[in-house]
Amino acid sequence: MAPRVALVKLDGLDHALRSTYVERWRQLLVSAWYHFLALAIETLEIYLVVRFLGERISVTVAFAIGAFASAARFFSFMIPGSLGVVEGANVGLFAAFGMAGSLGLTCALVQRLREILWTAAGFAALSLLSVRPASRRG
Repeated sequence: MAPRVALVKLDGLDHALRSTYVERWRQLLVSAWYHFLALAIETLEIYLVVRFLGERISVTVAFAIGAFASAARFFSFMIPGSLGVVEGANVGLFAAFGMAGSLGLTCALVQRLREILWTAAGFAALSLLSVRPASRRG
């Protein structure tokens, strides 16, 4: 690729980033807020699953496990769905915090089940929205 073409592409990228950070900063903040809420709900999910299973866990420990599990998911982006990584990370994290590794695996499986259910709901909604009535020919 010629250096001139590369500079034009980089200039376009620079303009797009500037547009996002300067002109659309409100949308960026809303996006960051939604991401934070998703992580907070994920931490709440860990806390509730562990409590539902009859074990004691503090909110701080649930937050730490959620943060480290999120980091594991981030670093395993090249593995589709982070299959195996999240489960292994949860087993290790729960063991590191003095809980049974099987509890970590259970939390990971509950998270996978939630993901499957929401994906199925999305596909069902998509199929309902894409249904078109057959045209009548007369």
